[in-house]
Amino acid sequence: MTPQQRILIVIPARGPSKGIPRKNLRSMNGHPLIYYAIRTALASLFSPRVVVSSEDSEILSLAEKFGAIPCKRRPGLSEDATVLDPVICSAYEDVCRETGGDFDYVVTMQPTSPLLRTESLDAALEKMIASQADTIIAARDDRGLTWTRVEGRYVPLYDARVNRQYLPPVYRETGGFLISSVSVIRTGKRIGDAADLFVLSDGEEIDIDTYEDWAICEFLMKRRRIVFRVIGNSLQGLGHVYRALQIANDLVSHEIVFVTDAANALAYEAISSKCYQVVSTEDPLAAIRDLSPHLVINDMLDTDSHYIGALRAMGCRILNFEDRGSGALHADAVINELYDEAAGAGECAPNIYTGPDYFYPRDEFRYTRRRPFSETVGNILLTFGGADPSNLTRRVLSEISDLCAEQDIRLTVLLGAGYTAHDSLTPFVSDNGNGHIEFARHTFDISSYIRSADLVISAKGRTVFEIAAVGTPAIVIPQNEREEKDHTFARMEYGFLVMSRKDSETPGTISDTVGRVVADTGLRMRMRQSMLKWDFADNRRKILSIVQGLL
Repeated sequence: MTPQQRILIVIPARGPSKGIPRKNLRSMNGHPLIYYAIRTALASLFSPRVVVSSEDSEILSLAEKFGAIPCKRRPGLSEDATVLDPVICSAYEDVCRETGGDFDYVVTMQPTSPLLRTESLDAALEKMIASQADTIIAARDDRGLTWTRVEGRYVPLYDARVNRQYLPPVYRETGGFLISSVSVIRTGKRIGDAADLFVLSDGEEIDIDTYEDWAICEFLMKRRRIVFRVIGNSLQGLGHVYRALQIANDLVSHEIVFVTDAANALAYEAISSKCYQVVSTEDPLAAIRDLSPHLVINDMLDTDSHYIGALRAMGCRILNFEDRGSGALHADAVINELYDEAAGAGECAPNIYTGPDYFYPRDEFRYTRRRPFSETVGNILLTFGGADPSNLTRRVLSEISDLCAEQDIRLTVLLGAGYTAHDSLTPFVSDNGNGHIEFARHTFDISSYIRSADLVISAKGRTVFEIAAVGTPAIVIPQNEREEKDHTFARMEYGFLVMSRKDSETPGTISDTVGRVVADTGLRMRMRQSMLKWDFADNRRKILSIVQGLL
């Protein structure tokens, strides 16, 4: 950059506007439209002289309050048919006369490009100074399958129908800026013979002419960057990832970036397969710092106060899921649907939302009809999450395979993406005479499997909410001490028969329990009725309201 260059920026702003009445003064995201052009111009590293040219006293008054120099437009230069060349040249002459100085470059900046960034303006000025061009115009890539009308008929302006990116580029001017050398301005024009373009994108190219343009700009101004830090591996499975993906799908108005690390390669694969931006890094905190998010959503189990303190130092808001660590008390909000109360915090922590009212159902469960009750059990579903680190699948199959074969009950076994003990299931595949057992691997339609079953056997994680949403009677076996002690939703009161980890490890107990539930139609009916008391339909609205309150 060469700061010694003398830059004049002229912002032309008429009072009347036919498309959007009083457009330059109308409030966009809390400020008059003209405010954004003035702010962008004044922030330039070139320290330009910024003037607003208008015939409207209200516009000139506000422009001065925003830091620009008001320049009363000469009579006859504010008509509907007036083009900008004489307006800008007149403003240049007036400023030179009043200041007794001159300029090297004159920039036209229309107020109708509020998303233009100062960095782009400065980059274009640097390009102008370093090049042989006498004019640089902000433009947008406007290529597409376009047509025109010739001699009464429509004809294409392309040779072959290909995807947009393979068409020859076509550029359209925007109102962002038009930089002219003073030698061109002195001729009474703004565009010389040696013109160049500076292509804008990512919203900076939007030029407001219609209410639709206005709505898009305001939408982009209100857009926030949200970073999800998630875990997903062969120990915890992918439940955290699936919840984060569903929330991300519901936050369509905002920019979403996921951050994970090498220990959570399964998370990276699952997220990238959905075409979200995901960063895998050895230093997640540094990656988050580089992204400068407005909100960080942690779905990674317990956090500590050091980690949350580091996020706070970045100036971002913080929402945690399933967090009972020391960091929970320092986050802006914590949602723990699996727990009835916040460990170590209790009622003194208003930022912590607990219990089944905060279960976040995925779309497939929102639109799955409740399971009709079956008098008999013809199909049992086994599902122990994305990883099943305790290999409950193998233990339960060993216990109930013969029972199901004797009673002609079909077994469906769902194996998650993180399940690694496939060799242990070899004795149960159909080639070994177990034709009543079907294996399904890593499905995104678990609701259909739950609805097709007459009885579900699962772990005690968040799958129990999904089972309750469908209404299929279930036997629950905790995977670990955390599930057994702290995950309180799965209980007989809510329709779940829960086995203790100790009992489930005693030979014969699982088969005896399954046999009893299969034989007791009345018990299964009561279990289903208890589940049907739950309605999670409003949960997503409540949780999204918490998220929106942090944006």
